[in-house]
Amino acid sequence: MKKIAAYFIGLTVLFQLFSGCGSTPQAKEEIADIYIDESFKPLFETSIPTFESQIQSGRVIPHYVSELEAIEAFKNNQTKTICITREFTPEETKYLAGKNVEFTTDHIGTDALALIVNPACPDSAFTLDELKAIFTGKDSLWKSSGKKINIVFDQSNSSNFYYIYNLIEKQNLSPNISAVKSNEEVIELVRKNSNVLGIIGANWINDTRDSTLLKFKDGIKVCDIAYNKYSEYFQPYPAYIYNDVYPMTRKFYLINKGSRVSLYSQFVRFMTGQRGQMIIYKSNLIPSTMVAREIEIVQEK
Repeated sequence: MKKIAAYFIGLTVLFQLFSGCGSTPQAKEEIADIYIDESFKPLFETSIPTFESQIQSGRVIPHYVSELEAIEAFKNNQTKTICITREFTPEETKYLAGKNVEFTTDHIGTDALALIVNPACPDSAFTLDELKAIFTGKDSLWKSSGKKINIVFDQSNSSNFYYIYNLIEKQNLSPNISAVKSNEEVIELVRKNSNVLGIIGANWINDTRDSTLLKFKDGIKVCDIAYNKYSEYFQPYPAYIYNDVYPMTRKFYLINKGSRVSLYSQFVRFMTGQRGQMIIYKSNLIPSTMVAREIEIVQEK
Protein backbone atom coordinates (compact mmCIF):
# COMPACT_ATOMS: atom_id res chain seq x y z
CA MET A 1 0.00 0.00 0.00
CA LYS A 2 2.89 2.35 0.77
CA LYS A 3 4.32 1.79 -2.71
CA ILE A 4 0.97 2.53 -4.37
CA ALA A 5 0.55 5.67 -2.29
CA ALA A 6 4.05 6.84 -3.18
CA TYR A 7 3.32 6.15 -6.87
CA PHE A 8 0.18 8.36 -6.85
CA ILE A 9 1.97 11.12 -4.94
CA GLY A 10 4.76 11.02 -7.51
CA LEU A 11 2.29 11.30 -10.40
CA THR A 12 0.61 14.26 -8.72
CA VAL A 13 3.92 16.11 -8.28
CA LEU A 14 4.95 15.29 -11.86
CA PHE A 15 1.60 16.56 -13.21
CA GLN A 16 1.96 19.82 -11.27
CA LEU A 17 5.49 20.32 -12.61
CA PHE A 18 4.43 19.82 -16.22
CA SER A 19 1.35 22.00 -15.72
CA GLY A 20 3.54 24.79 -14.39
CA CYS A 21 5.96 24.50 -17.30
CA GLY A 22 3.17 24.62 -19.89
CA SER A 23 1.26 27.60 -18.45
CA THR A 24 1.58 31.00 -20.11
CA PRO A 25 1.64 34.14 -17.95
CA GLN A 26 -1.35 36.36 -18.66
CA ALA A 27 -0.38 39.26 -20.91
CA LYS A 28 -0.54 42.67 -19.29
CA GLU A 29 -3.43 44.77 -20.59
CA GLU A 30 -2.21 47.65 -22.73
CA ILE A 31 -3.42 51.08 -21.67
CA ALA A 32 -3.39 54.15 -23.90
CA ASP A 33 -3.56 57.51 -22.15
CA ILE A 34 -4.86 59.96 -24.74
CA TYR A 35 -4.99 63.72 -24.13
CA ILE A 36 -7.98 65.40 -25.76
CA ASP A 37 -9.01 69.03 -26.06
CA GLU A 38 -12.05 69.27 -23.81
CA SER A 39 -14.15 70.74 -26.65
CA PHE A 40 -14.39 67.21 -28.07
CA LYS A 41 -15.39 65.38 -24.89
CA PRO A 42 -18.90 64.43 -26.14
CA LEU A 43 -17.40 62.90 -29.30
CA PHE A 44 -14.83 60.78 -27.50
CA GLU A 45 -17.22 59.69 -24.77
CA THR A 46 -18.96 57.83 -27.60
CA SER A 47 -16.02 56.79 -29.77
CA ILE A 48 -13.77 55.33 -27.05
CA PRO A 49 -16.30 52.75 -25.69
CA THR A 50 -17.16 51.79 -29.28
CA PHE A 51 -13.48 51.24 -30.09
CA GLU A 52 -12.92 49.20 -26.91
CA SER A 53 -15.83 46.95 -27.85
CA GLN A 54 -14.08 46.15 -31.14
CA ILE A 55 -10.72 45.03 -29.71
CA GLN A 56 -9.78 41.88 -27.79
CA SER A 57 -7.94 43.66 -24.99
CA GLY A 58 -6.67 47.08 -24.02
CA ARG A 59 -8.13 50.22 -22.55
CA VAL A 60 -8.12 53.85 -23.66
CA ILE A 61 -8.05 56.41 -20.85
CA PRO A 62 -9.06 59.92 -21.99
CA HIS A 63 -7.68 63.04 -20.32
CA TYR A 64 -9.83 66.07 -21.20
CA VAL A 65 -7.57 69.11 -20.95
CA SER A 66 -6.82 72.41 -22.65
CA GLU A 67 -5.11 72.35 -26.04
CA LEU A 68 -1.85 73.66 -24.56
CA GLU A 69 -1.88 70.98 -21.84
CA ALA A 70 -2.35 68.29 -24.51
CA ILE A 71 0.62 69.58 -26.50
CA GLU A 72 2.83 69.79 -23.40
CA ALA A 73 1.84 66.24 -22.41
CA PHE A 74 2.89 65.04 -25.89
CA LYS A 75 6.23 66.84 -25.69
CA ASN A 76 6.90 65.54 -22.16
CA ASN A 77 6.09 61.94 -23.18
CA GLN A 78 3.04 61.67 -20.91
CA THR A 79 1.08 60.46 -23.93
CA LYS A 80 1.64 59.24 -27.47
CA THR A 81 -1.62 60.58 -28.93
CA ILE A 82 -3.43 63.90 -28.65
CA CYS A 83 -6.50 65.48 -30.23
CA ILE A 84 -6.18 69.22 -30.94
CA THR A 85 -7.48 71.77 -33.46
CA ARG A 86 -4.23 72.52 -35.26
CA GLU A 87 -1.10 70.94 -36.62
CA PHE A 88 2.22 71.44 -34.86
CA THR A 89 4.03 74.69 -35.60
CA PRO A 90 7.47 74.60 -37.27
CA GLU A 91 9.03 75.38 -33.89
CA GLU A 92 7.21 72.48 -32.20
CA THR A 93 8.15 70.14 -35.04
CA LYS A 94 11.80 71.18 -34.80
CA TYR A 95 11.79 70.60 -31.04
CA LEU A 96 10.38 67.08 -31.47
CA ALA A 97 12.83 66.32 -34.27
CA GLY A 98 15.64 67.29 -31.90
CA LYS A 99 14.30 64.63 -29.52
CA ASN A 100 14.20 62.08 -32.40
CA VAL A 101 10.41 61.94 -32.14
CA GLU A 102 8.56 60.85 -35.26
CA PHE A 103 4.82 61.45 -35.42
CA THR A 104 1.87 61.37 -37.78
CA THR A 105 -0.87 63.97 -38.08
CA ASP A 106 -4.35 62.90 -39.21
CA HIS A 107 -7.15 65.32 -39.97
CA ILE A 108 -10.20 63.47 -38.64
CA GLY A 109 -12.92 66.10 -38.89
CA THR A 110 -14.12 69.69 -38.86
CA ASP A 111 -16.15 71.44 -36.18
CA ALA A 112 -16.88 75.05 -35.29
CA LEU A 113 -16.93 77.54 -32.48
CA ALA A 114 -20.44 78.29 -31.22
CA LEU A 115 -21.56 81.44 -29.43
CA ILE A 116 -24.47 81.03 -27.05
CA VAL A 117 -26.71 83.32 -25.03
CA ASN A 118 -29.63 82.92 -22.67
CA PRO A 119 -33.02 82.59 -24.44
CA ALA A 120 -34.08 85.83 -22.70
CA CYS A 121 -31.33 87.77 -24.50
CA PRO A 122 -32.63 89.39 -27.73
CA ASP A 123 -29.12 90.08 -29.08
CA SER A 124 -28.08 86.90 -30.86
CA ALA A 125 -26.84 87.87 -34.33
CA PHE A 126 -23.33 89.19 -34.98
CA THR A 127 -20.92 89.87 -37.81
CA LEU A 128 -17.26 88.98 -37.39
CA ASP A 129 -16.35 92.68 -37.10
CA GLU A 130 -18.94 93.13 -34.33
CA LEU A 131 -17.48 90.14 -32.48
CA LYS A 132 -13.95 91.48 -32.82
CA ALA A 133 -15.12 94.76 -31.26
CA ILE A 134 -16.76 92.84 -28.38
CA PHE A 135 -13.74 90.58 -27.78
CA THR A 136 -11.33 93.54 -27.69
CA GLY A 137 -13.55 95.67 -25.43
CA LYS A 138 -14.29 98.33 -28.03
CA ASP A 139 -17.95 97.38 -27.71
CA SER A 140 -18.89 96.20 -24.23
CA LEU A 141 -22.65 96.68 -23.95
CA TRP A 142 -25.67 94.72 -25.14
CA LYS A 143 -27.57 96.73 -27.77
CA SER A 144 -30.98 95.86 -26.35
CA SER A 145 -30.39 96.51 -22.64
CA GLY A 146 -27.26 98.65 -22.41
CA LYS A 147 -25.89 96.22 -19.81
CA LYS A 148 -22.32 94.92 -19.78
CA ILE A 149 -21.56 91.90 -21.98
CA ASN A 150 -19.89 89.25 -19.84
CA ILE A 151 -17.90 86.96 -22.15
CA VAL A 152 -17.10 83.49 -20.87
CA PHE A 153 -15.11 80.66 -22.46
CA ASP A 154 -14.16 77.20 -21.25
CA GLN A 155 -10.61 77.54 -19.89
CA SER A 156 -7.32 79.34 -20.37
CA ASN A 157 -5.11 78.00 -23.18
CA SER A 158 -7.99 76.04 -24.73
CA SER A 159 -8.56 75.79 -28.48
CA ASN A 160 -11.62 78.04 -28.03
CA PHE A 161 -9.46 80.70 -26.39
CA TYR A 162 -6.79 80.54 -29.11
CA TYR A 163 -9.42 80.75 -31.85
CA ILE A 164 -10.72 84.04 -30.42
CA TYR A 165 -7.19 85.32 -29.77
CA ASN A 166 -6.23 84.67 -33.40
CA LEU A 167 -9.52 86.12 -34.65
CA ILE A 168 -8.66 89.48 -33.06
CA GLU A 169 -5.10 89.15 -34.41
CA LYS A 170 -3.60 88.80 -30.92
CA GLN A 171 -4.76 92.18 -29.68
CA ASN A 172 -5.47 92.75 -26.01
CA LEU A 173 -8.60 90.96 -24.86
CA SER A 174 -11.58 92.72 -23.33
CA PRO A 175 -11.46 93.00 -19.52
CA ASN A 176 -14.98 91.51 -19.59
CA ILE A 177 -13.65 88.12 -20.72
CA SER A 178 -13.26 85.36 -18.13
CA ALA A 179 -12.64 81.62 -18.09
CA VAL A 180 -14.29 78.79 -16.19
CA LYS A 181 -13.15 75.14 -16.26
CA SER A 182 -15.11 73.46 -19.04
CA ASN A 183 -17.54 73.89 -21.94
CA GLU A 184 -20.24 72.41 -19.74
CA GLU A 185 -19.73 75.12 -17.12
CA VAL A 186 -20.09 77.79 -19.82
CA ILE A 187 -23.45 76.30 -20.84
CA GLU A 188 -24.72 76.25 -17.25
CA LEU A 189 -23.58 79.84 -16.71
CA VAL A 190 -25.43 81.01 -19.83
CA ARG A 191 -28.58 79.17 -18.73
CA LYS A 192 -28.58 81.14 -15.47
CA ASN A 193 -27.53 84.60 -16.74
CA SER A 194 -29.06 86.74 -19.49
CA ASN A 195 -25.98 89.01 -19.79
CA VAL A 196 -23.46 86.26 -20.61
CA LEU A 197 -22.07 85.55 -24.08
CA GLY A 198 -20.67 82.02 -24.00
CA ILE A 199 -17.96 80.58 -26.27
CA ILE A 200 -17.96 76.79 -26.67
CA GLY A 201 -17.14 74.05 -29.15
CA ALA A 202 -20.00 73.11 -31.48
CA ASN A 203 -19.75 69.50 -30.30
CA TRP A 204 -21.45 70.64 -27.06
CA ILE A 205 -24.53 72.39 -28.43
CA ASN A 206 -26.52 69.58 -30.00
CA ASP A 207 -29.27 67.54 -28.43
CA THR A 208 -28.44 64.17 -30.05
CA ARG A 209 -31.28 62.11 -28.58
CA ASP A 210 -32.77 61.96 -32.08
CA SER A 211 -30.04 61.82 -34.74
CA THR A 212 -32.54 62.50 -37.55
CA LEU A 213 -33.68 65.81 -36.06
CA LEU A 214 -31.03 68.45 -35.38
CA LYS A 215 -32.04 70.39 -32.29
CA PHE A 216 -29.92 72.50 -29.96
CA LYS A 217 -29.77 71.94 -26.20
CA ASP A 218 -32.55 73.37 -24.05
CA GLY A 219 -31.90 76.53 -22.06
CA ILE A 220 -29.52 78.19 -24.53
CA LYS A 221 -29.86 80.18 -27.74
CA VAL A 222 -27.21 79.60 -30.39
CA CYS A 223 -26.14 82.82 -32.09
CA ASP A 224 -26.28 83.54 -35.83
CA ILE A 225 -22.96 84.69 -37.29
CA ALA A 226 -22.19 86.43 -40.60
CA TYR A 227 -18.88 87.16 -42.32
CA ASN A 228 -19.90 90.82 -42.71
CA LYS A 229 -22.97 93.07 -42.74
CA TYR A 230 -23.68 92.18 -46.37
CA SER A 231 -23.60 88.42 -45.75
CA GLU A 232 -26.31 86.03 -44.66
CA TYR A 233 -26.33 84.90 -41.02
CA PHE A 234 -25.88 81.23 -40.14
CA GLN A 235 -25.79 78.95 -37.10
CA PRO A 236 -23.27 76.09 -36.77
CA TYR A 237 -25.36 73.35 -38.38
CA PRO A 238 -23.30 70.59 -40.05
CA ALA A 239 -24.25 71.54 -43.62
CA TYR A 240 -23.30 75.18 -42.99
CA ILE A 241 -19.97 74.13 -41.47
CA TYR A 242 -19.32 71.79 -44.41
CA ASN A 243 -20.13 74.46 -47.00
CA ASP A 244 -18.07 77.05 -45.07
CA VAL A 245 -20.92 79.56 -44.96
CA TYR A 246 -20.74 79.54 -41.16
CA PRO A 247 -17.73 81.77 -40.45
CA MET A 248 -16.14 80.15 -37.37
CA THR A 249 -15.05 76.66 -38.44
CA ARG A 250 -11.87 74.72 -37.68
CA LYS A 251 -10.34 71.32 -38.36
CA PHE A 252 -9.33 68.89 -35.64
CA TYR A 253 -6.54 66.33 -35.67
CA LEU A 254 -5.13 63.25 -34.02
CA ILE A 255 -1.35 63.50 -33.62
CA ASN A 256 0.31 60.18 -32.82
CA LYS A 257 3.82 58.89 -32.10
CA GLY A 258 2.85 55.37 -31.04
CA SER A 259 4.33 52.37 -32.84
CA ARG A 260 2.25 50.95 -35.67
CA VAL A 261 1.09 47.96 -33.59
CA SER A 262 0.39 49.96 -30.42
CA LEU A 263 -3.06 50.56 -28.97
CA TYR A 264 -2.54 54.27 -29.68
CA SER A 265 -2.15 53.63 -33.41
CA GLN A 266 -5.05 51.18 -33.42
CA PHE A 267 -7.27 53.91 -32.02
CA VAL A 268 -6.09 56.44 -34.62
CA ARG A 269 -6.85 53.95 -37.40
CA PHE A 270 -10.29 53.41 -35.88
CA MET A 271 -11.06 57.15 -35.85
CA THR A 272 -9.85 57.63 -39.43
CA GLY A 273 -11.66 54.50 -40.59
CA GLN A 274 -15.31 54.00 -41.48
CA ARG A 275 -16.57 53.33 -37.95
CA GLY A 276 -14.84 56.31 -36.38
CA GLN A 277 -15.82 58.64 -39.21
CA MET A 278 -19.44 57.53 -38.84
CA ILE A 279 -19.35 58.42 -35.12
CA ILE A 280 -18.06 61.91 -36.03
CA TYR A 281 -20.85 62.17 -38.61
CA LYS A 282 -23.52 61.16 -36.07
CA SER A 283 -22.09 63.69 -33.60
CA ASN A 284 -23.14 66.45 -36.05
CA LEU A 285 -19.54 67.27 -36.92
CA ILE A 286 -17.96 66.94 -40.36
CA PRO A 287 -15.87 63.78 -40.93
CA SER A 288 -12.71 64.26 -42.97
CA THR A 289 -13.71 61.54 -45.45
CA MET A 290 -17.50 61.96 -45.69
CA VAL A 291 -19.95 64.64 -46.79
CA ALA A 292 -22.55 66.33 -44.62
CA ARG A 293 -25.98 64.75 -44.41
CA GLU A 294 -29.32 66.35 -45.14
CA ILE A 295 -31.40 66.70 -41.99
CA GLU A 296 -34.43 68.58 -40.76
CA ILE A 297 -33.50 71.83 -39.04
CA VAL A 298 -35.66 73.02 -36.18
CA GLN A 299 -35.47 76.76 -35.66
CA GLU A 300 -36.26 78.01 -32.15
CA LYS A 301 -39.18 80.40 -31.94
